[in-house]
Amino acid sequence: VSEVPATFAAHIAWADQPLVAVGMTLASGALTAATWWAGKDTTEARRLHATATTAAATGYLTVASFTDPLGAT
Repeated sequence: VSEVPATFAAHIAWADQPLVAVGMTLASGALTAATWWAGKDTTEARRLHATATTAAATGYLTVASFTDPLGAT
């Protein structure tokens, strides 16, 4: 829920800038990989959950920043 205001601001600022989309995609991938790496000393379930949550959140933020954040309304 807290990402929705951020997606509106990002959409207004960067919706028409493809290089920003590439940068956000790479940053999302890097953050997800860093989450996987940082969880190496935890249980497998915790590591998978943290990584999946990070991937879902950063993926949503990236996609919603360059499309309509709430979909066609």
